[in-house]
Amino acid sequence: EKPKEADPNALPDVPALDSVRGIVRDSKGQPIPGATVSIERWRRSVWEVLSTAKANKEGEFVAGPVARAQLSAVARADGFASQRKAVRTGARLEFSLKTGGVFAGKVVDALTGEPVKDCYLSGWSQRGDWWETGRTDEKGLFRFGSVPPGRLWIQVRPGCTDTALFLGQHAGRAASEL
Repeated sequence: EKPKEADPNALPDVPALDSVRGIVRDSKGQPIPGATVSIERWRRSVWEVLSTAKANKEGEFVAGPVARAQLSAVARADGFASQRKAVRTGARLEFSLKTGGVFAGKVVDALTGEPVKDCYLSGWSQRGDWWETGRTDEKGLFRFGSVPPGRLWIQVRPGCTDTALFLGQHAGRAASEL
């Protein structure tokens, strides 16, 4: 007899008091399958991810187990602006993501023009409704996939040389135009 295959739409079995549950929809109320929800806390001047979950085909997610505390939950999906909400463990959240964009770029050495790999980048919006981190790949490329419209700030951190130069695009505009 063949073993039963796991249901790819099944949610994890985590006790309600040790998790954060909810649904991710677009601004028209449609579910966003595959959206990522991370449960985070602010620690040492950065957001620390405690748990991550993917929304199923109905847009539902269960993240955990996480410590019982006041935390932050962030929903992200490519092409949508991320949304952050304060949450306590055991709560149920409803996210409604608005259309956003993708911010991609390349970090190069300002003297040689060579790509700089493994740079740590932080990005945030002027309005304070977006914060994301990432690293450059071996070609110096990076990508933030759930960015709101408006002015953005990008910081390149150690691992890069002081001569690193940032080149990027947001919604088809050069970084110098943002």
